[in-house]
Amino acid sequence: MKMPKNGTNVWIWILFLLIILYQLKGVLYPEGIISVGIAMLELLLCFFFFLGVILSKHVPNIAFSLVLLVVVVTISFLFSPMVLYGSIIGKVSTFPMYRNIIGAVLPFFPLYYWGRKGEIGEGMLKTFFFCVFVVTILVFIRGTFLAVDEKNADTTINEAYRFVFLLPYVAMLKKKWAFMFVVLSLILILLSAKRGALLAYSIGLVIYAYYFLKSNKHFVRNIIILLLVFTLIVYIGIEIYNNNPYLQLRLEDTLEGNTSSRDYLLVKMLSHWCNSNSVMDYFIGIGFCQSVCIAGNYAHNDWVEFLIGMGLIGIVIYFFFYLSLFRYFLFRKKICNLSSFSLIVYMLFLTSLYSMAFFNEPSCFCFILLGYLAGKNEYQRCLVRC
Repeated sequence: MKMPKNGTNVWIWILFLLIILYQLKGVLYPEGIISVGIAMLELLLCFFFFLGVILSKHVPNIAFSLVLLVVVVTISFLFSPMVLYGSIIGKVSTFPMYRNIIGAVLPFFPLYYWGRKGEIGEGMLKTFFFCVFVVTILVFIRGTFLAVDEKNADTTINEAYRFVFLLPYVAMLKKKWAFMFVVLSLILILLSAKRGALLAYSIGLVIYAYYFLKSNKHFVRNIIILLLVFTLIVYIGIEIYNNNPYLQLRLEDTLEGNTSSRDYLLVKMLSHWCNSNSVMDYFIGIGFCQSVCIAGNYAHNDWVEFLIGMGLIGIVIYFFFYLSLFRYFLFRKKICNLSSFSLIVYMLFLTSLYSMAFFNEPSCFCFILLGYLAGKNEYQRCLVRC
C-alpha cells in the first residue's frame, strides 16, 4: 500500500481539509447530510491507511492498541441493542457516539503512516494547527451565541475542551506565538466556565513550562519571560472571575464537592456492573453507549463508558493504550518533540479520567499529532539503523 511520494502532499492536505470542514459544521454550513458526507469521506480515507498499518511488518504497541480499540468498538457498535428494556428513554442513537470515537482515533493512522515514511513535515502540522485554532474560535463563538439565543447565560461551553486538545501543538511553536495562543486559549476557557478544561489546561501549562525551561539555554531570561506571562494570565483570570458570577459559582461548587452528578453516575454504574447476574455483562458489557439506561445519562468518563459498554475486554484495551503511551514515553531513549508528546499523553489521560477524550471527536487533534510523532520516531530510528 505504498503511495507515490509526489502525491503524498495532496492526500495530506485533502485529509486536513476534510477534518477542518467537518469542524465547521453549524458555522459554515448546517449540520446534516453535508457534514455526514464529509465525515464519511474522511473516515474512508483514514480507513485506507488503517489497513495499511495493519498489513505492515512492524506495528508498535501504540498503533496496535488503537487497532484493537477500533475493532472492539466497531463490533460493540454493530451488535449493540438500540432499544432499552423498559426504559422511558426509548431508543439510544449510538451512531453519533460511534462517529465521535472513530473520528477521533482513525486520523492517527494516516499520520503515522506518512510520518513513518518521512513524507510529512512539522511545517504541515503547524499550518494545520493555525487553521484549526481559527476554526475552534469560530466554533466557540457559535456556542456562545447559542447560549445567548436560549436566554441562558449561565451555561458552560463544551467547545472549551478543543483548546485542551490543541495545547500539544503549542510546544512546537516559537515562544511569541506559543504564549499568544496560550493566553487567548485560557481567556476563552475561563469564559466557558468549563472546570475540567480549565484544570487540564492548567496542568498542561505546568508541563509546558517545565520543558520550556529544560530545553532552553537562557534559563534566567526564560524564567523572567514565564513570570511575566504568568502574571498576565493571573491578572486576566482575576478580572474574568470578578466579572463572571457563574464562573464564581462553578468554582465554589467544585470546592464544595459538586461534580455535576459525576459521583452519582460513577457509583450507580459501577454498582450495576458489580452486581450484574450476567457473565456476558462482565466480559463484553451491556452494549455500545448503553450506560445511559442505567443512570439516565452517559458516564462522562471514558473508562467507565468502556467498562459498562464493552466490559473487561473494553477496559483492558483502554488501559493497554495508556500503558503503551506511558511505556513509550518513559523508556524510549530519544523521542522527537518530547514536550509535545508528553502533553499529548497527559492531556488525553487527564481528560479521559474525569471527562471524555475518546468519545469527544475534537480529541482527533491529539491523535493526529500522536500519529505524526510516533511515525517520525520510527522513521528516525530506521535512519539510525541504516
